[in-house]
Amino acid sequence: MRSRHQRVYGSSSMLRQYASGGDYPHCESHHIPKPETVDGHIDPHCSKRQDHHLQRGSRHWRYERLQSGLIRHSARGERCQTPVPGACGVPLPPGRHTEYVARTAHHYGLQTQGHCADQRRLCIHHELNQFYARFEVSQAANAIYRLTTEDSDIISERPVTSFAEHDVRAALRRVNTRKAAGPDGITGRLLRCCADQLAGVFTYIFNESLAKSVVPTCFKRSTIIPVPKNSKPSSLNDYGPVALTSVVMKVFERLLKNIISSSIPDTTDPLQFAYRPNRSTEDAIAHVLHTTLSHVDKKQGNYVRMLFVDYSSAFNTIVPSRLFTKLRDLGLNSRLCAWVLDFLTGRTQVVRVGRCVSDSITINTGAPQGCVLLPLLYSLYTSDCVATHGSNTIVKFADDTVVLGAISNSDEAAYMDEVKNLPSWCQDNHLQLNVGKTKELVVDFRRSQHRDYKPIIINGAPVERVQSFKYLGVHISSDLTWAAHIQVQTKKARQRLYHLRQLRKFRVSPKILRIFYTGAVESILTQNMTSWFGNSCVKDQKALQRVIRTAERCCRIALAPLQDTYTRRCRTRATQILKDPSHPGNKLFQLLQSGRRFRIIRARTETQEELLSSSHPGPRYKLGLYKLGLYLTQIDYSS
Repeated sequence: MRSRHQRVYGSSSMLRQYASGGDYPHCESHHIPKPETVDGHIDPHCSKRQDHHLQRGSRHWRYERLQSGLIRHSARGERCQTPVPGACGVPLPPGRHTEYVARTAHHYGLQTQGHCADQRRLCIHHELNQFYARFEVSQAANAIYRLTTEDSDIISERPVTSFAEHDVRAALRRVNTRKAAGPDGITGRLLRCCADQLAGVFTYIFNESLAKSVVPTCFKRSTIIPVPKNSKPSSLNDYGPVALTSVVMKVFERLLKNIISSSIPDTTDPLQFAYRPNRSTEDAIAHVLHTTLSHVDKKQGNYVRMLFVDYSSAFNTIVPSRLFTKLRDLGLNSRLCAWVLDFLTGRTQVVRVGRCVSDSITINTGAPQGCVLLPLLYSLYTSDCVATHGSNTIVKFADDTVVLGAISNSDEAAYMDEVKNLPSWCQDNHLQLNVGKTKELVVDFRRSQHRDYKPIIINGAPVERVQSFKYLGVHISSDLTWAAHIQVQTKKARQRLYHLRQLRKFRVSPKILRIFYTGAVESILTQNMTSWFGNSCVKDQKALQRVIRTAERCCRIALAPLQDTYTRRCRTRATQILKDPSHPGNKLFQLLQSGRRFRIIRARTETQEELLSSSHPGPRYKLGLYKLGLYLTQIDYSS
């Protein structure tokens, strides 16, 4: 009985004969049935298609394709021997199909010019596993042991937090069944269907874990799946680690997350706009713009320097001993602090690439990207990264950090001191600054002859100064205009209109077309629009509206103008801020005597008249941005 490969490709001796340069006759072509009804104009095309299928089905074509693939991957493997600068001397990863090609060549007895001799280079899972653990700190284990030993008496005196069975049952019923299973193989569907039967068992396990401040070893295992960050990964750093952890552990983390969040005051790190309720990227962008424009408009000659900080694998560099100290200083229960310490230490991980699994290693630094507690723990880990000078502001959204320096009378001493302290804080907290991706942007409306800025040097490398920077999906320009951002968003939206036209050709119902437009096109045009749409010029707004009119012709239904969407979102966002006293923008809303309208943020009269009388559109952007304040405060929200 011939195997499947022999039936398709022929015997291995035939392939070796062809690979060595020998001739081999073509296989007999199979007859492809001709369509019953064929027009005269379509008949030649059908003949060409039949010939093409016959050529692709021949053994000659299959052998030629396999041989060219082996040569191509062999040449790529030779290039991979050169180390990558800045990647710790790790060779470049081979192509994703290299392992398949090598197995196929081994099946047919072919050689791939050294690939079969070095199987380690064919699978990059070993290199990736070591690469993801490169931030391991040798001193961390000793520090962790001292902390747990010294605080054992304090931990035993604190009360124990426990869960009720009905809470665990409700958490099991909310498990997402579409999530992948962890290393234990327990799926979310199993937990959801058997929630009533498993609730009592897991309640006992969770409470015992909290009482002893110890996490079961099976809950601390993770499988890392490398995900390419771009379409053409060229180094190990281009693969992002996504961890598959136990679904049971995720349920445990969700229950514990509510307890930790309720134990931390709302006033902790108010300028961290990520992983908190009633916070979004729009809030972070609006706060940055409001702080900048308020200072620029306060006095003529003021300007603002923005430093956009980038960290290297910030989530993988968390030191558990430092986090333990910070959580205890924030007033968290000592048992919970010890539980978090044990949760982040002694974790075992493997990297899986296809069917290849690397060796297991134990890490004591960082947290796997996939844990439920990771966002909350990281925000608490960086909560002490605050400005030391009153003229500076540090705005954070997860690991995206912006240092704002409000400079008056060309005195940059406070800003330069803030930038100087940042590397020291990062070194104390084991965070690595990526100076190559750290950029600076200056908002200065003075005359050009007065623009003389001191360069920024971090760790001996200069920081590049740019005219535009993409911050949280919005392109911020040094002149605070939005033409570049709108041009990028319009181009992206027009590319997606192609799919809308194709759906119309298939005679899809208008309801489905509207759903596709809302999810694929409108989401691009309205991304963070409360921060920039009200300050854009008429020309750019018309460009956005043309995209909507094109979509209307495709959907054959009326679509809401962007101005209406902008007004509605501003009303909704302002109402949410008014209900949240801990929001940084809440203090900007001041009621008038009538109690029905809010006071608009006042600008300097001379500046306002000068901008209004200007015929150039540039100054009008500045006025519009300033009048934005933080949000549309001049609207009557009582209606």
